[in-house]
Amino acid sequence: MTCQILAQLEEVIRQRIKEGNPQSYTYRLYTAGTPHIARKVAEEAVEAAIAAIAEGRQRTVEERPTSSTTYSSSSPPKASP
Repeated sequence: MTCQILAQLEEVIRQRIKEGNPQSYTYRLYTAGTPHIARKVAEEAVEAAIAAIAEGRQRTVEERPTSSTTYSSSSPPKASP
């Protein structure tokens, strides 16, 4: 396994921030600030850890977010004007 996925993730994040689309979950999370980003990263890390320990490899793979993931269960705060 390489860190190529991390480079791809970074590129997607940078692109969404650059676009500045208020409909983008990534952009709204970014504009909400570090505490909101940290909360989301922690949430995803816990979900991945639980999947790895209790639910097996396939569930861990499924837990990996994709660029088309939608977040309807928890939405970030609205972007500041």
